[in-house]
Amino acid sequence: MKLLSKYYKIYLLLTVPLFLVVSTGYYFLLLSIITGKADELLREDKAYIINQLQSSEDLMDVILDLTDDYALRRVAETLVVPDQFSTLMIYDPLEEEEEPYRQLYCTIRLNNQQYELTIRKSMVEYNSIMYSIFILGVVFSSLLILGFSLINRFLTKTIWSPFYKTITTLSIYSPETKKDLQLEKSSIDEFELLNKTVMRMSEKIRYDFLQQKKFIDNVAHEVQTPLSIVNANIENILQNKHLTQEDYLSIQNISESSTKLSRIVKSLLLLSRIENNQFEQVQRIDLVEQLINYIDRNKEHLENKNISFINECHSPFAVSMNPVLAEILASNLGQNAIRHNIENGNIWIQQGEGSTGQKQLIISNHGIAGTKDPVRMFAMFQKHSRNPESMGIGLSVVKEICEAYNLSIGYFVNEKIHCITISIADQ
Repeated sequence: MKLLSKYYKIYLLLTVPLFLVVSTGYYFLLLSIITGKADELLREDKAYIINQLQSSEDLMDVILDLTDDYALRRVAETLVVPDQFSTLMIYDPLEEEEEPYRQLYCTIRLNNQQYELTIRKSMVEYNSIMYSIFILGVVFSSLLILGFSLINRFLTKTIWSPFYKTITTLSIYSPETKKDLQLEKSSIDEFELLNKTVMRMSEKIRYDFLQQKKFIDNVAHEVQTPLSIVNANIENILQNKHLTQEDYLSIQNISESSTKLSRIVKSLLLLSRIENNQFEQVQRIDLVEQLINYIDRNKEHLENKNISFINECHSPFAVSMNPVLAEILASNLGQNAIRHNIENGNIWIQQGEGSTGQKQLIISNHGIAGTKDPVRMFAMFQKHSRNPESMGIGLSVVKEICEAYNLSIGYFVNEKIHCITISIADQ
């Protein structure tokens, strides 16, 4: 989840409950104010009625003038009730529904007699006003929160824009490039400190990378000549007819080790040349055809292990690639499928579609279940079998070639079938 998304998620989780609590409090505050106003009017009505009754010579005339919202009834002398306010619902036959009323109930003394006074006032208009005020308050509060959110979002994006520019620059930066990492200056001290720290780190990484690359190139070149001399001398010694069986086996072991070392050096040189973009010639190559050609050239190895080759591709898998590297790619994939296969196993080449619909080439072979770690499969010098001929470099070369030509490579195991996928990366 992105930083801003996380921020606004937390912001909403805090704001929405707070808004509901405030809205509820606001509603009850309005209700209290409206109710208090109604009670104040009821007290004024009570005072007016008492004044009218006290100043009237005929009490019955005043009682007859009272409306349905007022009631006066004589009660026992001992009954004394202070002002009591309550809210009740009374059915209105005209509206055919119950409506809210606020009621004042008390006792008063007139002409040395005790009376029960009940005064009611309709709350319909008051409630309408209250709900209108409440809705307006909620609407304006919502607009205010929305406005602050938009302003906050704009300010946050503006403030964090240097950070995202740094992330974007880092995502496309590679220590292989000849240019130093350049980041824009920021007026925010923390981001400027981050940029300076990242640039210092990138300089150190780039320097170490170039030094290591230079070291590998030099070692690979320097080792080639001594290895050629060693191999030539071993061939001469093996021609000697006076060698004992033990001498012959020892020299043969030396020869195999020397040959293996020579292959490692050549592979390292190849990786270095790929990284340096020294294979400039590019043309359309059918990888299916390249794989079939490699299998045809190595039928003897398939026959030795009784391996069957099954071609399920009905169309070419054409990619733009250097022809030399295409042949190396097919050779390493084919060699991997043969070397790590089992007796009486199969090799398949198929075509399919990736998760996003891109065209995909699948090279599968039988093998030992669960012997390879997909995460470390293409790492250099990671041997995933006990085969003495395996150097742990072949698939590293395959990965470098694929990345050089915008191809993505993957690996998975389905029980005892190991599958390597090559697909055209998303543009």
